[in-house]
Amino acid sequence: AWEARLILSRYRPFFAQLDRQSTGDFDWRRDIWPLQWRIGIQSVVQFLAFLPIVPVLFDTHGPELAGRYGMTWQVMSSLLMVAYAYLRTRSPDFGRLIAERRRSESNAMFKHVVLGSTALLAGLLSLFCGGILVVNQLPWEVTERISERFLTPQTCLWFAAALIPIHLMQCFAMYIRSQRFDPIWRVSLPCHLTLAILVYFAAKSGQLEWIAYSMLIVFTPSTLVLGMMSRWYNRHFVALESAESI
Repeated sequence: AWEARLILSRYRPFFAQLDRQSTGDFDWRRDIWPLQWRIGIQSVVQFLAFLPIVPVLFDTHGPELAGRYGMTWQVMSSLLMVAYAYLRTRSPDFGRLIAERRRSESNAMFKHVVLGSTALLAGLLSLFCGGILVVNQLPWEVTERISERFLTPQTCLWFAAALIPIHLMQCFAMYIRSQRFDPIWRVSLPCHLTLAILVYFAAKSGQLEWIAYSMLIVFTPSTLVLGMMSRWYNRHFVALESAESI
């Protein structure tokens, strides 16, 4: 309802002027739809890959363990979103610079922002894991109640380690998609389907570290593949642009 108010009231003049703009040779079905449906399918598969963890834990090991995992993962995934937002807000700049054939500037900006967002994520996760460690050491009743609602510090560290390749995979995927095409499904779909199988059995066993191990096993090689894919496409388009300028 709030977003509808923004669109229909506060920012209505902005959206109204879009109708008066000439589309030129732009065609949504040709230029946007092939990218959108691929991203849509990958997003659904990604959601379903993480979905079984809490229900399986709840069903096989009770609400306490499921709740502790759910609370911990909710906080960590929120920190992941904060770090990704740092990169996401600069996505239009990457596409604009590439469209203007200033690819070297786009690459430099991407590297700078990825390093910054990854450092931000590592710092936030370190603060969270350090806070969990401190809370577990304090003998007060309130800290004991808090610690009972989260996983152990060691388990939190494993999940924190798994979030780094997840973040980097998101970064490479976003940068490749900023060029208005999406070959990422070749990596993303096998990655998340494999993750769904591994985390299902890990959750069923009740070994929460195994869930973090599964994420590390799946996302680390997938991140490396996307990194190489990004580099290959960058060189490919640079070569095409050089050939066209001759």
